[in-house]
Amino acid sequence: SALASTKTKLAKYSHDQILTSLPRLTDEKKHWAMVILAVFLPYVYTVCPNYIPLIACIMVDTSLASGLCRESASGFFHVGVVSIGYFGEVEYGYQLSKLSLSILQLFNARSLYPKMKCLMNGYVSFWVEPLQSTAMSLAESYEEALMVGDVEYAMIGSTVSCMKNIVCGRELFAMEKEMDALATQMAQMNQTYNLFGLISMHKTVCTLTGTQKDPFRASRIPMKDEEEVVSKFSSARPSLVQLIYFHQIFVAIFCSKYEVVLKLSSEYQSISQRKATIHDIFVVFFQGLSSLRLYRLQQNTPELYSMGMSVLRQFQSWVTHSEWNFENKLLLLEAEVHFSKGEHDLAEEKYLAAIESARKHRFVHEEGLSNELLSTFYKSRREDKKGQEFMMNAILCYRKWGAFGLLAQPRFQDFNGGKDVKPI
Repeated sequence: SALASTKTKLAKYSHDQILTSLPRLTDEKKHWAMVILAVFLPYVYTVCPNYIPLIACIMVDTSLASGLCRESASGFFHVGVVSIGYFGEVEYGYQLSKLSLSILQLFNARSLYPKMKCLMNGYVSFWVEPLQSTAMSLAESYEEALMVGDVEYAMIGSTVSCMKNIVCGRELFAMEKEMDALATQMAQMNQTYNLFGLISMHKTVCTLTGTQKDPFRASRIPMKDEEEVVSKFSSARPSLVQLIYFHQIFVAIFCSKYEVVLKLSSEYQSISQRKATIHDIFVVFFQGLSSLRLYRLQQNTPELYSMGMSVLRQFQSWVTHSEWNFENKLLLLEAEVHFSKGEHDLAEEKYLAAIESARKHRFVHEEGLSNELLSTFYKSRREDKKGQEFMMNAILCYRKWGAFGLLAQPRFQDFNGGKDVKPI
């Protein structure tokens, strides 16, 4: 394959040799080809992501054979992303993405630096660095992009930062206010291309908080809901469709709608099997949880158990790169596996460890989810007092998160968890 060939060529160079030994690209035609490919790459990701490996490899091969230019950074970065997303080579991809920043520094390409920083923190850094810190870096890249006049990547950075904040469990009402302001700014700057994704996220937040607001109507875009967006852009913008599916999956898992999670996960993964973005990872996580919980409810479904075990093995690999981001998720999956096998003592131990890990790493929403799942574990064993205790713990976490729309669901009403809001 093109990627295997490119990686073989890359193996002949250290990163220092690439920066210091390769000549500068002087062929004008090849340089313009690199410029065009670098401009196209982000849009290829949106419209036809399966072409990214080929384009990125052409750019790196050209750089190695004919010399570096500042656009080479985009090629090296995307080879790194593909190496992670399709082959799980996290450390290799992470180092290539850092090399791309070094290439921009080598050419003093200050106007491109915010864009590359946005891409790195959006698609690579979370594999190794704490999610919360990558969200903060994206917020910083917004200001940096505006300073160099890159409005598009300022908006992209802000949108991806919102996504990171959702999966980090940041307080929802604060996010709602920020999204209101960002949507207004995008509309004023005619950034309709990025506005669709933001509105979908905004709707997710409003659903969880229980706010009676329709972001689609408020934005005045010519679409009435997510279903219409999916119908219109299913071919033209598959990455946007995936983003919408992810938001629906995110709400469904906290509403215990496991069949919905599996259905939407299948739709999501039919678009692309890569595991490169943060929402790719969370779709896999929620798919694993849902399959294991449904396995216990449905008879003769070994395929659900196999799916859960496959997800467990993936997280066993990923946690070696970032204990901060993946440990609590792995522990929760392990708890579900032990519960499914009837190993109740081990399941209880893992549930408690998952709660502690989520608290330690500041994922309050996942702390709440782990408490809730432990509550159902105790109730299944008729340990009602413990079940009520951990359900109250879950409610306290969801309140801290600001998910009052979630707490208005009937399963929480006996605990007075809801406010005067419409249930999800």
